[in-house]
Amino acid sequence: MARSRSPNRDRAREIWEESNGSIKLKEIADQLGVSDSQIRKWKNNDQWCAPKTLPNTEPKPPMRKVVFFYLEIEEGGEYNR
Repeated sequence: MARSRSPNRDRAREIWEESNGSIKLKEIADQLGVSDSQIRKWKNNDQWCAPKTLPNTEPKPPMRKVVFFYLEIEEGGEYNR
């Protein structure tokens, strides 16, 4: 069974977001009594810096096959299919 999520993890993100990302991770670590490397790990794993985007609701355009072919021109300058 997995360990429960640390409440400090969510609190660390709240502190970071309240400061608009300007606070140093070491300062957050000092406030919460955890190591600064732990804060860095949480920030990376939870992707604090990733933009919050809505899922794409528009359908994707259909894929189109692009076919490349080579024309062989005979000596006479005409192409015969």
